[in-house]
Amino acid sequence: MNMLSRKWVLVSSFRCLANGKSEGYSGYKWLEMISKFHDVTLLTADETSVPDGVRLFRPSELFSFKNKLLRRMNGEISFDYYRFDWASGKKMALCIGEYDLVHQVVPMAPRYSSSVGVLGKKFILGPIGGGQRVPPIFRKEVEGNEEWFLKLRLLDRLRLEYDPFLRKTYHAADMILLVGRFMLGLIPEEFHGKCRFMLETGIDAASYRPFERPDGNDGNVLNLLYVGRVVPYKGLIYALRALAGLLADEKRAVRFWVIGDRGESAYLTACKKLVITSGLASVVEFLGFKNKEEIVNYYQRADLFVFPSLAEAGGNVLLEAMACGCPALIANCGGPSEIVTEDSGYLIEPKDPEYLIDEMTRVIRSLIGHRDRLAGMRREARKVIEQKFDWSRKGLVMEEWYREVIEGPKYGNAGDVTCRVGK
Repeated sequence: MNMLSRKWVLVSSFRCLANGKSEGYSGYKWLEMISKFHDVTLLTADETSVPDGVRLFRPSELFSFKNKLLRRMNGEISFDYYRFDWASGKKMALCIGEYDLVHQVVPMAPRYSSSVGVLGKKFILGPIGGGQRVPPIFRKEVEGNEEWFLKLRLLDRLRLEYDPFLRKTYHAADMILLVGRFMLGLIPEEFHGKCRFMLETGIDAASYRPFERPDGNDGNVLNLLYVGRVVPYKGLIYALRALAGLLADEKRAVRFWVIGDRGESAYLTACKKLVITSGLASVVEFLGFKNKEEIVNYYQRADLFVFPSLAEAGGNVLLEAMACGCPALIANCGGPSEIVTEDSGYLIEPKDPEYLIDEMTRVIRSLIGHRDRLAGMRREARKVIEQKFDWSRKGLVMEEWYREVIEGPKYGNAGDVTCRVGK
């Protein structure tokens, strides 16, 4: 690999926290990855620590709402990003020429413009993810249960076509990083030629160790695990309906742990009601919030990670489970489809709700009393993470793309979309 000499890079990461969640954590890991190769200045609204040698600017602070609904809406829409973006452009306008490259990492949704990006000599936008919808056949059942403000993301496609400020950002970008090929369906075709693909999240594989599954009294029980918010698009209710399709003696041979907070109360209530009415009270255990150490313990105890999310941009919990040697059962769409291979898990086409449910039931039924069938998948799940999604591996690929942007020409057409981290 033709390595690039150290450059001055301005990283814009609205959220950036080493011990944060979701975008905040991913933003920090990207910062950490980039700073290993280059001299970095960080723009962020978070009150954060930074890796050694990184210069920190906070052009604005995060909004703090007392009202619960406003906090929830801001968490999804990021009203405070617009103040941050304006303040960042104002602060850096006179010194932006000092930087060889501007890289906007967070926010990752496709709906946010970048004031500093359009000013830079060279500009990388992304990783961009989100804005995707569940498959059409699921929309009435899933999207009809979402809070109204979550539906605002459905405007992303229109804004990418007609919003002059957002389009200016995409035109200015020398490279656009997308979290997966499925995002090409959202991004206007005129920008496809400068797209590359890299999942927004990654993992330090050495921090996770697979353990042998427990024997003893529960040696014949098939342990299933779900980790994530209990919200409609993540598909938990389909996993529960799949369990409901098991025979009575099969149900006695299965345990399903559900770990998740920040759920939607009506949906969580519907899931719990289904458990009671389907005779799953002794099978399903809702564990609520668990800290990272506790969740890792469940990854290591589980035989199969069940994650039928229908509109997932990434899937950090999926990476963690697989790093612990836990194969996955997923809906074959979005970010999870970029991670799980046929050798490391089960990918079910989301043709329609009943097909998804029936196929999940079939897979679970085939493993009851046959946990040994998962041995090869456990090894392969770990291998996939080490080879494709470890942060050190992603850093080497990202460094090569930096070299292309800084030293190479602009990108021409969609045929250039070749280099990626993934399958």
